[in-house]
Amino acid sequence: MAATCFAEYLYAYHRLEWRRYVEGESVDLLAVSRELHACAEEEDPEHPVQKRARIEHHPEVAALREKLDTNAGLPQGPPSTRARAMAPHVKRLMQLRTMRAQTLGYRDYKDFDCEQNRIHEETIQSALDTVLKQHLPKARELIDRHGFSWATWFEDLRTFRPFEKPLDPEAIIQRLIEGLGLEALDSRLVVHIDPQGMAGFARLFENGRVHIATRPLDTPFALRTFLHELSHGLLYLYHEPPGHEKFLTPASDEFLAVVLENLLIDNVCTQTEQDSLKSVEHLEASRVALSAKFELDLWNNVDTPQQRYQHHYGRLLEVEAPECWTLDSFRSVDALLIQYYAIGYAASANLLTIVESEQLEGAALGEWLKRHLLARAGEIEIAAFL
Repeated sequence: MAATCFAEYLYAYHRLEWRRYVEGESVDLLAVSRELHACAEEEDPEHPVQKRARIEHHPEVAALREKLDTNAGLPQGPPSTRARAMAPHVKRLMQLRTMRAQTLGYRDYKDFDCEQNRIHEETIQSALDTVLKQHLPKARELIDRHGFSWATWFEDLRTFRPFEKPLDPEAIIQRLIEGLGLEALDSRLVVHIDPQGMAGFARLFENGRVHIATRPLDTPFALRTFLHELSHGLLYLYHEPPGHEKFLTPASDEFLAVVLENLLIDNVCTQTEQDSLKSVEHLEASRVALSAKFELDLWNNVDTPQQRYQHHYGRLLEVEAPECWTLDSFRSVDALLIQYYAIGYAASANLLTIVESEQLEGAALGEWLKRHLLARAGEIEIAAFL
């Protein structure tokens, strides 16, 4: 089998994901998924990315994940109807992931995830508590003041405090190029704007270019989402070992993107932009931290998901339909990933303190990021940031 087998199929998988989620095509991910699994088993089975693929792209896991991602064979109608139909499939997918993890020598899937990312659950829980202590009280104030609802959460965010006119994504990118010296963005980044498309999506293609999908930057939420995807893009452009070593684990990819997102906000956004983005940060940091708390709890209490859902999210606002716990893709497609997004907020605060103490700004900050964060992204231990 060719040494580049896994990398080639992962690039092909990225292309298909882009076609499905951004271009709206009906594509079959399972054929490429099977090849990824075969390559992972034979090529470098202990490499973190390939070891995870041995679970996530195992035929049984991949087929059920695909069913949930595409709603294949699930009833149409109100969200609660679909959510109830999904529940046994989501629980079965959790069971399958644990079974695959056990064949690799782990107690369960959560044990596998913590070992692979070299972090203890206690460390994650402590970081989540830190995030909630900082953001939850302010999030609740904003919810009470602006009438946010759990049923319309994302629509409320998308329309929250709109800008007088949309910001230009290319102008934001130029701030990074001119202000921080991140010149790779000039020639290897392609931005696609669609008012009705994905709120944010980034993928690296085999030609070395990064493609980002975004909606118009007309609200703080849209701007923050774009900066997050731009941060993924920086990781893909500046982390450049050969072959499959190029790819980060989903946990590192998400964690570091949140860290970078917050560094960019502090260093390339205007004060007015920063002030508007802070409110979104309180809301979203609280939501994702509680989502992570719920999911970690769910793996130990899979028989009482609705009660656990209400227990955790009820700290933020009233939960009208607890049966909808299944609808969040972090419960199925991206299992045990939201926690790394959430603890990225805690790590961001720590890293910003370092940047300020070292008086890093402008081109000096850009060089520091390239040398210490971006180029070394595959070596970084998440726990070391907390």
